[in-house]
Amino acid sequence: MISSPDSVDDHSGWDPARENVHAGKDSLHVPVRQSASGVVAVSCVEEPVVPEGLELLHRGVIQLTRSSVLLYDPNGQLRLELPVERDLNAVAVYGDDTTEPAEIVVVLGVPRC
Repeated sequence: MISSPDSVDDHSGWDPARENVHAGKDSLHVPVRQSASGVVAVSCVEEPVVPEGLELLHRGVIQLTRSSVLLYDPNGQLRLELPVERDLNAVAVYGDDTTEPAEIVVVLGVPRC
């Protein structure tokens, strides 16, 4: 999950079998491989990075309630809050697989009109 620390988006209707990524105004839900299959690498960088060898899973805009982004999993294995430069960010998510990535790179940047 990639979100504003106090996200209000509702992802209860998300069906990962039909949508690889579920995006709301202040959060994104991205599936990753199951923990039994191994570790998942997650990184968050500022553009103009374009990760080599990874596929674009999502491109959009995320509105944070403050200049901080939260990366976490629903099981509580990962919870990382990072300061960012802006409340409104262009966001691109890359992964090494479209359905169960073992590597995710979140790229934040200035939204383009």
